[in-house]
Amino acid sequence: MFKIIGNPEGSEHLSALHKLIKQFVPFSQKKLGFDQPVTINLLADPENALNPLGKTAHYEPNSKKITLFVAGRHPKDIMRSLSHELVHHDQNCKGQFTSGTNTDPGYAQNDEHLRNMEKQAYLLGNLRFRDWEDGIKQQQQENKRMSAKKLINKMTNVIYEALEDLEEGKDHDCDKEHPNISHKEWEEKQEKLAEQDELEETNENWFKGDKDRFLFEELTRKWTKKR
Repeated sequence: MFKIIGNPEGSEHLSALHKLIKQFVPFSQKKLGFDQPVTINLLADPENALNPLGKTAHYEPNSKKITLFVAGRHPKDIMRSLSHELVHHDQNCKGQFTSGTNTDPGYAQNDEHLRNMEKQAYLLGNLRFRDWEDGIKQQQQENKRMSAKKLINKMTNVIYEALEDLEEGKDHDCDKEHPNISHKEWEEKQEKLAEQDELEETNENWFKGDKDRFLFEELTRKWTKKR
């Protein structure tokens, strides 16, 4: 829905400006609702930059092109101009440039329709840019909080694991008792050995008890027979 043209030499923050434009235009389109592509021309004009009342941006309804003057300007200021001109693009897409496209000095004072369109561009342009900027900052803060929370959780787990290792290994010297395996592996091995010993003891008791039962029955038969 948009393309960026122009590659002004010596312009500061050009790469950052491209990224900001690519993020902002889809946001503005969603909020405003324009349905036709727009061209964004980045222009460096050294003479214009020296003029305290020089141009900052303008929109050409016939070609649907926005020109942004970028020399000597902060990226945030350039983005505000872009937001303003995108409102004009939305107005153009909706057929509101009905009284012509004359934007000579004084048009906003002499033509009531164009004046109202300019009011809308100042109002919506600044509000949309503020909404977008605040949303970006809120997301950044949320990312910082999430990162801090993850770091705290990670450090807490490390501390708990260290405390558990100290608790498990306090009764013996792990390096001497099981130098080739971890303490956890050694513990699991001890548990298995204990289970085997318990099973063997159970089997032994069962066999011993069964043997005593046979002996008792044999003696009982002998005594009964004698009588």
